[in-house]
Amino acid sequence: MSEILFFREYGDFGYTTGVDDWEALKPITCAFTGHRPKYFSFKFSENAEGLLKIRKKIDEEIEKAIQDDYSIFLSGGALGVDTWAALSVLEFREKHYPFIRLELVLPCLGQESRWSKKAKETYAHLLDNADLVTRTARKPYFDGCMKLRNDLLVRRSSRLIAVWNGKPSGTGQTVGMAERQGLTLNIIDV
Repeated sequence: MSEILFFREYGDFGYTTGVDDWEALKPITCAFTGHRPKYFSFKFSENAEGLLKIRKKIDEEIEKAIQDDYSIFLSGGALGVDTWAALSVLEFREKHYPFIRLELVLPCLGQESRWSKKAKETYAHLLDNADLVTRTARKPYFDGCMKLRNDLLVRRSSRLIAVWNGKPSGTGQTVGMAERQGLTLNIIDV
């Protein structure tokens, strides 16, 4: 794979976040990966028991990560697990841990262009409240952009929280990358 490009869109952690800083920040950086809503039995039903269980498990894993001294959380900003995890980080930051940071690592411009109005509003909320937004490309969706984003999530982190059913998928690909890179894996089996 070619060298990843990344573009700081906006935001600031209070220190530089260039490539040279990745290694120094890895011990406190945790990323998320997981399936989109269409892969769950509850689909887009926000009050479904299955979703509430997954959200609770995500919260538990975030809490464990914070207790293990993680303070930077990376989300790819996609529908489903990425969004649920990012919302949880924002809630933890607001209510309990003001020192934690959310960085959105986005794969392309306009990833939300085909989403529902409600999903676009949630995405806008995440963009407005993230501490930092970076992208792996400054162009619309293209083949391979999600893989580039996933690679950057893994390269930047030492822990990966994954909501994964064990089947081949983008999530599975990310888990495989994390295993090869030696990240601590916390898999929420669904």
